[in-house]
Amino acid sequence: MWWLNLVTWMLNRCHVIESTLISEVWTSSELLSKFKDMKLQINSSMT
Repeated sequence: MWWLNLVTWMLNRCHVIESTLISEVWTSSELLSKFKDMKLQINSSMT
């Protein structure tokens, strides 16, 4: 049943894309929070 292989392959591809997206979103949110921390530190050091 070749179509079963195709479906499995597509599901695997979707899973890979999904996990990549999740890790990218997680990384960018991590960067954002670090950036906010830096801004807070700069603001507090200026006063």
